[in-house]
Amino acid sequence: MFKSINNIYWTDSTNALSSKSFSCGYCGKESHSTHGYYCKDNQNRYLAYIYLCSCGNPTFFYNETQVPSPAYGEELHHLTPEIKTLYDGARNCMSINAYSSAVLTCRKILMHVAVKEGATEGQKFVTYVDYLSENVLSKKHKSWVDTIRTMGNDENHDIRVANQNEAKMIIDFTEMLLKIVYEYPEKAKQTGASTPTSNTSPKIIGITGVKP
Repeated sequence: MFKSINNIYWTDSTNALSSKSFSCGYCGKESHSTHGYYCKDNQNRYLAYIYLCSCGNPTFFYNETQVPSPAYGEELHHLTPEIKTLYDGARNCMSINAYSSAVLTCRKILMHVAVKEGATEGQKFVTYVDYLSENVLSKKHKSWVDTIRTMGNDENHDIRVANQNEAKMIIDFTEMLLKIVYEYPEKAKQTGASTPTSNTSPKIIGITGVKP
């Protein structure tokens, strides 16, 4: 046990804490730890906890606050280096509650994706959105691409702080865009490369009344 300021005590509680499940902000894995420290005041009231993940790093909990929080969204593996840097940056913004930064970064990702897919550099942002809608995505996707554009424009022209729900929605949309453009085609390519070829024609199963 050691004493902190203001009569707050931290106590080592190896294998004595109640098990807590959380996503580790360091390694990104799910942890079910019972090892760490707890904090009490001089009236023996529990104030906060530090749980140690199996990766060895500490995570601080106070009420509903977790520090560091995990990056939001799914990790993607088949992006260009520039887009991956931006996407991971937007996810990491969520772990420090930088929601407006996440929104603006996602808007930047749309510009990168459009240029990588053939759009001319130096165009207005709306031009990139139109290019994605017309050349990369189907028409049914245009509404959520516009959602990213609209929120991005709000953050550029207005002094307004984005909230967590807006930032989550933007990252979810961006993640889906990147999956459609990069992840799914690459996975399909890998699956096709690993599928053995055969000279044997597939057997057609006849259905009564229907000619093959």
